[in-house]
Amino acid sequence: MLDLKKNFSQSLRAVREKSGLNGAQVAKAIGVTRGTYSKYEGFDSGVLPSLEHYIKMAEVFNVSLDALIGLKTAPGVLSPWLADLLSDLEALDKPGRDAVKALIKGLSRG
Repeated sequence: MLDLKKNFSQSLRAVREKSGLNGAQVAKAIGVTRGTYSKYEGFDSGVLPSLEHYIKMAEVFNVSLDALIGLKTAPGVLSPWLADLLSDLEALDKPGRDAVKALIKGLSRG
């Protein structure tokens, strides 16, 4: 099942980093404290923004609401699962990466 809280926090962090803004700047722009904004990015906090704040964040980052909450990938931002996959691939040694590459090529031919 899709974990919307986790997807939201990962997407929020990704679009913020892409924007070049820090958490304090975003918090000020949407009218919350830095601590509250930090909780939005921390999916384990259980704190979610109000609808008004979702809309303000989408405007600040110039993304759609579905991209902001992780249902769609914002332009220029990797989806959370792809970012996790790339991180796992980077942790492999060269033979491991080559094996994964060969597997993907084999699957794309079949």
